[in-house]
Amino acid sequence: MPISVNIIPEPKHIMLIPDGHRRWARLNGVSYDCAYDIASSNGLTFVEAFLRCGHVRTFTFYLIGEHTLYRSHGELNPIFNALDKFLERIVSMDLTDCVVEVIGDTCGLPDKTRKLANVLVHATNKKQNKIKKLNILLGYSGTRNLKLARKNINIQMLDGVDCVIRYGGNPRLSDAPILETLGGALLVSNALFPDVSCTDIETSFYGNEHICQSAYRISPAI
Repeated sequence: MPISVNIIPEPKHIMLIPDGHRRWARLNGVSYDCAYDIASSNGLTFVEAFLRCGHVRTFTFYLIGEHTLYRSHGELNPIFNALDKFLERIVSMDLTDCVVEVIGDTCGLPDKTRKLANVLVHATNKKQNKIKKLNILLGYSGTRNLKLARKNINIQMLDGVDCVIRYGGNPRLSDAPILETLGGALLVSNALFPDVSCTDIETSFYGNEHICQSAYRISPAI
């Protein structure tokens, strides 16, 4: 049910669900490659804003769900090309105070993408006492993790998420982390992710009520 979007004025852990790339491409008469390239740049701007933001200590980027990997090669190639550019840029950032974790089943990813993800993780895990943590979800399935947890099988868990921001207008988690987000806020923006501006990105960390068209308390029904 709808909730006040001001209940978490300074969230410690934000999860981002970008959506609407293909819809944006069709509306603007451009290729999916173009849409995902723009989305990749927006994703980098989100990471940069996270690194600057003092109160947000953990940022989880839900990039590829396990269900996405079942799409055709023609649909997946633009996604992987943009993802590779995104990971390459993240590697080149100043991540002195940030540790990066890649979470999910990466077996279905191309070799280049998997290698870039491994490089990023190893490069940022060398030093201790990191202040911030960036989680990148690739080939992730919250439903699968929930089933494994019910069988008492160890799973890779996130810290509790207190705010989920979803672009694209759909008020759902789309197989994102389930256990870790229960009780948090799901803030939904109608904007398609390639349309997100730099101002919107900054606002999402420092005043997220302005980017939100609807808000929900996350429960098992979502």
